[in-house]
Amino acid sequence: MPNYNFYDSFYLSPLRFQQFACAVMSVRENCVFQRFGEGPDGGIDGLYVSGEERIVLQVKHTEAKGSALLGILRGERRRIRKMSCDRYILILSSRSVRDECKEEIREIFPEIIDTQDIITGLHIEAEIVHGRQTAKFFGQVFNL
Repeated sequence: MPNYNFYDSFYLSPLRFQQFACAVMSVRENCVFQRFGEGPDGGIDGLYVSGEERIVLQVKHTEAKGSALLGILRGERRRIRKMSCDRYILILSSRSVRDECKEEIREIFPEIIDTQDIITGLHIEAEIVHGRQTAKFFGQVFNL
């Protein structure tokens, strides 16, 4: 399997990583997330609303790990109203996050239903390489 470095690949354009991540999650979740541009977004980079369901994507283009990452995420938490969504998906450009850290992230964001909704570079890579809908995925990526 290729070894992608999404932080470096999108180093000059965090907004492009945000668009890319939203496209990947749209395929994974079989829905289309509304994307938002640069600037204050209230902690929402992607949004899907259907009936009573509201899913928020937050994309962080960072290589921070451990306590540094948790500090960044605590800052994000202050920008988001608690329980303003049914489900919160966090996407990180870093390659991986320790399981213990994922549990701490879930404490910060109770809207993260389980650690499957903390997406890292390894998860994105798996979606690309082994994704169920690869053709659909590439169609969405190239139509950003």
